[in-house]
Amino acid sequence: MLKSIICEGIDRTGKGTLINGLKQHLDYFNVIHYQKPEIIDECAKIAQQLLNSQFGHNDPDIRTLSLKIYQEKSFSDMFRMLSMPVVKFIMDRSHIGENVYAHRYRNYSGEYVFDLEQNLRTRDNDCFSNSTLLVLLTTTSFEFIKDDGLSFDFTKKEEEQIDFIKSFERSIIKHKLMIDVHDGEGNFVPSEEILKAVIYAYNELQKLSYQTLYINWRMNEGVLKRYDLLIGDKR
Repeated sequence: MLKSIICEGIDRTGKGTLINGLKQHLDYFNVIHYQKPEIIDECAKIAQQLLNSQFGHNDPDIRTLSLKIYQEKSFSDMFRMLSMPVVKFIMDRSHIGENVYAHRYRNYSGEYVFDLEQNLRTRDNDCFSNSTLLVLLTTTSFEFIKDDGLSFDFTKKEEEQIDFIKSFERSIIKHKLMIDVHDGEGNFVPSEEILKAVIYAYNELQKLSYQTLYINWRMNEGVLKRYDLLIGDKR
């Protein structure tokens, strides 16, 4: 039974608008926004202890290791929250983004997030991977995506999206939805159409197992048409 939703994608594809709509139409959710990791004293202390035990001296990469420890704690907690019975969450960004951004901008590998997925699935009897819908917003055109000045590197958005898609496909979460937010003519698909598509997937994919739904759109004689492709996972 689907309970929670993860919303992912490159910057400026409409995650915030989608989440606001989901809250209005799917009852109450706890919404958690995963932003850039912080350097906190406890994580830095653990990092220094690890570096001392491994190298016997102060290592210049303590900041990098501190960030990774912070993120590991964050996403371990995220999976535990997603595994909680009854309580519903919407995750604004997640471990999928961590896998993309860690190696690009934080100087460490984000591959550990898939170990977390696997280890916590085994420990929690597969709970979070059964009860979570993973939504990835993508675009087949970048010309209409505007820079808000908050991205890591807006010039790398196309490369980032490729990484997001790879991470999305690699995740062991069973129910997935990838939506193209481009209408085929250089504009955003109306937000209400994106919202309806996600609500449809949330209600329908839980009736299936190991399914990924791909949705894109094209204008046909001035009318926006939606095209769905449902692919079963053999895992």
